[in-house]
Amino acid sequence: MKDVYMQEVIICHMGRRGNGTPIDPVRAITEVFTKDGELIADHDPSPSTFVAFDLVHFANHLAKKRGYTADATIKDVEGWLEEIAAKCK
Repeated sequence: MKDVYMQEVIICHMGRRGNGTPIDPVRAITEVFTKDGELIADHDPSPSTFVAFDLVHFANHLAKKRGYTADATIKDVEGWLEEIAAKCK
């Protein structure tokens, strides 16, 4: 590990996600914000969406760091994963 630091954050357990179907049940999520209100992480207990949301936040974080517009969506991530899977076949 190269860098470790402490930072005050706001943790919110009030978020809900899902449309109530067996494939996408409604579930409580945990969101972590900076003191300035920027969403920096979330935890979705659904394994399939956790990975996708994590990748969206990571992609947007990298875009911001490199000066690009940070507007990746779940659909973008799903497309990227499909492209990678197709190349691995």
